[in-house]
Amino acid sequence: MGEADGIAQRLFGLQTNREVVVVGARSPGLLQGRVEGLVRPVHRVVRRPLCRAQVNGLECHPPSVVLAECGHRVVGKRKRFRFRQPDLFRAAASSACQGNQDQTDTDRSAISFRYRHDGLIGVSTSVLKDEADCGMGQSDAPLAGLQVVEVANWAAVPCAAALLGELGAEVIKIEPPTGDGMRGLMQPASGDNAGIDHPFQFSNRGKRSVALDLRTEAGSGVALDLMAEADVVLLNLVEERRQRMGLTPEEIHARNPSAVIGILTGFGDVGPERNTPGFDLTSFFARSGLSGSVLGPDGGVPRWRAAQGDHVGGLALFGAVMTALFARASSGEGSVVSTSLLQAASWSNAFDLTRAAADGRPATPRPRTRSVNVASEAFECADGRWVQLCMAEPVRGWEVLCDVLGRQDLFDDPRFVDVTQRFVHMTELVELIAAELRLHDSADVLDGVRSRGGAAALVATTAEVVADPQVDALGLLRPVEHEAGNFDVIGSPFNMWAAGAPAATPDPEPVAAFGRPGADSRLVLREVLGLSDGRIDELVEAGVVTEGEA
Repeated sequence: MGEADGIAQRLFGLQTNREVVVVGARSPGLLQGRVEGLVRPVHRVVRRPLCRAQVNGLECHPPSVVLAECGHRVVGKRKRFRFRQPDLFRAAASSACQGNQDQTDTDRSAISFRYRHDGLIGVSTSVLKDEADCGMGQSDAPLAGLQVVEVANWAAVPCAAALLGELGAEVIKIEPPTGDGMRGLMQPASGDNAGIDHPFQFSNRGKRSVALDLRTEAGSGVALDLMAEADVVLLNLVEERRQRMGLTPEEIHARNPSAVIGILTGFGDVGPERNTPGFDLTSFFARSGLSGSVLGPDGGVPRWRAAQGDHVGGLALFGAVMTALFARASSGEGSVVSTSLLQAASWSNAFDLTRAAADGRPATPRPRTRSVNVASEAFECADGRWVQLCMAEPVRGWEVLCDVLGRQDLFDDPRFVDVTQRFVHMTELVELIAAELRLHDSADVLDGVRSRGGAAALVATTAEVVADPQVDALGLLRPVEHEAGNFDVIGSPFNMWAAGAPAATPDPEPVAAFGRPGADSRLVLREVLGLSDGRIDELVEAGVVTEGEA
């Protein structure tokens, strides 16, 4: 029997009638194969590698958590064992198993092992009491058990972390002692007097706050210790700041080789502007050509709404991180993925940029009178509401629009007989269509277009959007529990369901609001790093760690 099999035998010899959940390893099937002969049936295997380590010369890739179960979910008593000597592994495992011998046949035992770069091993056991969970949070969520550490402020990276959290990941946000600069920034403009910063909560709900002074060596050291325990590390620090704080990918991977490190900055990690600060108004809208190709309300540069570019950038980072996690599931190796607001915006503006790359001509603001398709423009109706038409097929779209307006004569008019003639006479045509649509209510226009197979939508206000039955059906509003009163934020931009199951409206459980800076500092340092209260007190007194009210 090999060493790995011997360890598995000792771990599961007391659990021979229980189901097993295997969470780990470079290849979950590797550990599953060692367990299947000892405990049946194997309930399921979840990939969650942390980092490689040596246990008595055996390279673990690793199995990070193993659950032996037969029924229900975590409550109560947890025994944690931490050792700096790997040769104490067997003693810890034996003690962990023996600690649950008094459980009943309907209980379930969770045995958790964590391997760190310095040889530190944590072993914990729990009695499980509820079928809905495996002791790792939202067990039915696709990213349940994934550990994320975020060192970022403002909106782009935090919203990517929030999306990972919504899918089940456990997110720890490291803030400066005074908190993320985004805190409270939007409240004066929103007129919110309830003490709730709704935009900030959108990007940070469900996370735990640890406040560290990263300007100090000790603060950076604590951050690196947290990153050593993480599956994913998210940063929005430019290269120069990462080096100054000692939070470079090299430092992180030295402690945690399997970490996926996601970086999002204004201008990317290479090139002459890699250390230039950037926000969405500058890096996303201005530098990508978007602002230069769209007319503002006064004919100048448009005034974009807050964080629109950040949220697109956050989705780019989310996709990059998920790609890296997929690659790690087969290789076991960590990686660095980097994107920027400029890259995300260029993807968003790809049609115009691709054309400019081909002919060298800049895209310029196109007024409605220079449209190539009048059936894909917006017009005001009799009730004062605007309707956006989008009938991209020019011949069919023109036919539908004339039919809705009851103006067959326009369809037959030689000035508008084909795409070329309509473009030549577009100023005159737009004036005619605008005058006609001002005679019709928006509801009649929408019904007329849609009943003929065309596409049109009311130009909605944000208040109308959140009350929209279709938005409700998609489950786009996610409830958040806050001490000042519960509220909704926008949730995941996609839904998932099992193969063979019907599409259904998601019904998410409320998520906790993000607390004050450092609200979870002590709890996280105690639980994740195993620090004593005395050691945490020393860090607080030194100004390295800040504790906020829960």
